[in-house]
Amino acid sequence: MTASKKYCEQNNLDWEKFWKKDNDNKIYLVHAKDNIPFHTVIFPLLLLGTKGNYKLPDKIVSDEYITIEGEKLSKSKRNYISIRDLLERYPVDAIRYYFLINDPVKRFYSR
Repeated sequence: MTASKKYCEQNNLDWEKFWKKDNDNKIYLVHAKDNIPFHTVIFPLLLLGTKGNYKLPDKIVSDEYITIEGEKLSKSKRNYISIRDLLERYPVDAIRYYFLINDPVKRFYSR
């Protein structure tokens, strides 16, 4: 929330349109499985506890870790690539395709 507020302030956007109720907004939280307790319990309770008219998340998506050579990606292990680096090196559709076909859960979607 803090990062999005800062981004909005730097780009002359109203951050409340993204986080407050009564706006046409959707909130999606996407994370690896180690963040499930925070995103499903702690963060929503913090929003409610402020009584600040915050909207609760619409969708919470938890997934397995993304791995490289059998190890989960980690900043502390320095075996990760940032989103910024990915976007500088590859077209966004190629990135989407890569993550779609390499989903750690290996689920298949059909209609």
